[in-house]
Amino acid sequence: MATKQVDSVVFKNGYKMPIVGIGMFQKTDTASIESTINTALEVGYRHFDTAYFYNNEAEMGKAFKKLFDSGKFKREELFIVTKLPPTGNRASSVEKYIKLSLKALQLDYVDLYLIHNPVGNKEAEAKPDKLSIMELDMDTDLISLWKAMEQQVDAGRARSIGVSNFNADQVKRIVQAARIIPANNQVELHLYFQRKELAAFCKALDVTICAYAPLGSPAFPELPNVNPLQDPVVLKIAKNHNKTPAQILLRQIVQRGIVVIPKSSNPGRQKENFQATPEEIETSLDAALKAGYRHIDTAFAYKNEDAIGRVLKRWFDSGKIQRKDLFIVTKLPGTGNHAESVEKYIKLSLSALQLDYVDLYLIHSAVGKKDFDRSPAGSDHEAELDMNTDHVSVWKAMEAQVDAGRAKAIGLSNFNSRQIKRIWSSARIKPANLQVELNVYFQQRELTAFCKALDITVCAYAPLGNPDFAKRISGKSDPMEDPIVGKIAKKHNKTPAQVLLRWIMQRGIVVIPKSKTPSRIKANFEATPEEIETSLDVALEAGYRHIDTAYLYRNEDSIGRVLKKWFDSGKLKRKDLFIVTKLPSTGNRASSVEKYIKLSLEALQLDYVDLYLIHSPVGHIEKEASPGNQSNWEVDMDTDLISLWKAMEQQVDAGRARSIGVSNFNANQVKRIVQAARIIPANNQVELHLYYQQKELAAFCKALDVTICAYAPLGSPAFPDFYDPVVLKIAKNHNKTPAQILLRQIVQRGIVVIPKSSNPGRIRENFQVFDFKLTEDEMYELSLLDRGKKGSTISNVAIDRYISFFKAIIFSNT
Repeated sequence: MATKQVDSVVFKNGYKMPIVGIGMFQKTDTASIESTINTALEVGYRHFDTAYFYNNEAEMGKAFKKLFDSGKFKREELFIVTKLPPTGNRASSVEKYIKLSLKALQLDYVDLYLIHNPVGNKEAEAKPDKLSIMELDMDTDLISLWKAMEQQVDAGRARSIGVSNFNADQVKRIVQAARIIPANNQVELHLYFQRKELAAFCKALDVTICAYAPLGSPAFPELPNVNPLQDPVVLKIAKNHNKTPAQILLRQIVQRGIVVIPKSSNPGRQKENFQATPEEIETSLDAALKAGYRHIDTAFAYKNEDAIGRVLKRWFDSGKIQRKDLFIVTKLPGTGNHAESVEKYIKLSLSALQLDYVDLYLIHSAVGKKDFDRSPAGSDHEAELDMNTDHVSVWKAMEAQVDAGRAKAIGLSNFNSRQIKRIWSSARIKPANLQVELNVYFQQRELTAFCKALDITVCAYAPLGNPDFAKRISGKSDPMEDPIVGKIAKKHNKTPAQVLLRWIMQRGIVVIPKSKTPSRIKANFEATPEEIETSLDVALEAGYRHIDTAYLYRNEDSIGRVLKKWFDSGKLKRKDLFIVTKLPSTGNRASSVEKYIKLSLEALQLDYVDLYLIHSPVGHIEKEASPGNQSNWEVDMDTDLISLWKAMEQQVDAGRARSIGVSNFNANQVKRIVQAARIIPANNQVELHLYYQQKELAAFCKALDVTICAYAPLGSPAFPDFYDPVVLKIAKNHNKTPAQILLRQIVQRGIVVIPKSSNPGRIRENFQVFDFKLTEDEMYELSLLDRGKKGSTISNVAIDRYISFFKAIIFSNT
């Protein structure tokens, strides 16, 4: 019989395990077993899972022999798994038990032989299926047991070997001693017990995962909360895809690259369970159960609302985000600047965006235009100015949209003070916001003062300038290239962008620089040299001994001055501190590593750093850019991480760094370094906080003995995690600040934290996290707030794939 094409996972030894199998636990009746196997084979199953302990191998053997003798199937077409019972958990018993299983199954070999449990039982006279009378064997030696398992591969009795019900430490112990790495770890895994950290840990060690009880555990109905088949979210998604709840649950696991072995003797269910193929469901349930937030600014005139709407609908339907998580702004076009058109245009925008309301609806321009034919035939029409625009009547129509629930707030864009005052004087609902261009070449001083008097917030778009507009209007070029800005930037050792933003913020105006580059967003919140020196003094006095900086931060000189002062005073010795700095991305080539670490050491006035990190896995071409001026950086597509790492190792050999590591590396990049390294990376510094807990990456790194350091542990300045109600509740219970709860949760996971603050009180507060401990229930509550990639706040990079749909993605700080 021709074998159906079934997706598989590939073991390190090259053998393939079909990703959907059928579990034979609790099947002992001969007729039932034969019927189950026959139906499963007709449907397309080729993977069968049993165990000596299940007490059904003989019945399965009869069914297999009948099939092979009939010529319908060949042995090599099936993938058969069985397991060593706990009573065999000693080296001297392994061969005996595998031979008993092979005899019962009437096979010469099994495709995968597993240690059923890490805890052994004394053999006594126990029957295979009677756990209740078995006595634990406290002398189980997993290492000698594994060596006996390896001998079964050598003897040809098992093609692959693995484990079952092993935790991360037990898996690691086997891997470190193994000649043949475990191919698989079979564990309970389902919607309510997703085992993400264990799966990531095993993946790092090239150990695949097989999920038993993937639909929950109906065999144990006395257990609470174990029926995912009835979960409302599962039912909703099943309805969307016209699938059964079981298929959704299986697909979610399979889409994670994990093997499933659902147990069923019902022919209809067997067929259903096998039909969860990759092309049928595009969005995983894992993503559907997570949410995030986005601030999206668009307008009818941008002609992208349909595209944005399609993206939003897909996310909402999948459950990735909820409407309440987003702040969406759109604008009334100039052609809609008359009272009778406002409702029409907001409805058109809402229809395109596939929303019931927007959070803020703005009149895009004070100058109206006459409407025109928007059909394809009239698409090239140039709108004509409407000199009869009546702002007051238009505003009343805007207020009606709030009354109707189509907009939560309303405001203006590109209005002058006289136009604002006219609206404000007659308004029942005052304008919430004025969005205008505002930058160093267009300072809008009188307008901002005017709005402040009327309690209207001002939102500055293009705060870094609009080069094309500037040239056209004033003959000036890009403010980022202005000589005065450059001079001030040099004086403060800052980038031109930071000077421009700081100038606006110091006026008390909100800035919304548009950027999708993580390092630029981070740079927007950096402190002055004086603030750095004060902060470091306070931190050292408070008891901090771990200082984290980077060449890119452009503050190593300031830190060096403070350190020298403390060392010279005798208050501290060099050995008392742990100092970290980083190789900039412009140095991501072997020939540049020594140059940059020497520059950092010279600035820091040190002979060595305790930890030197590769700041980013993505390199940039060096050119003539200053360290923080990234506007003219070009990605270096030839970055060679392996040769770069070898140059990092040389810095340890030379005594310039005691340890080396990486930053912002994903699991695959970490693994690539580890496999080629003479000196294993000591640390991976990544964004990690309450809403972006990085559990899988942390587990993956742990498996490779790479520690994790969390930057932005409190979230981002624009979107701090400490307003979460769960955090506030726990903080009140412990009489601690929300920040201390957030830091304690990470520290309690065994992860290093480096909170950033220039406020003396907060610096001291952040250090006081060692005099209390969160309870197991509190840690669990906090773990449930993880939003995965959607919770990333440093860059919001999860939305980058949709960036072309948006006119602007806004990141703001007040």
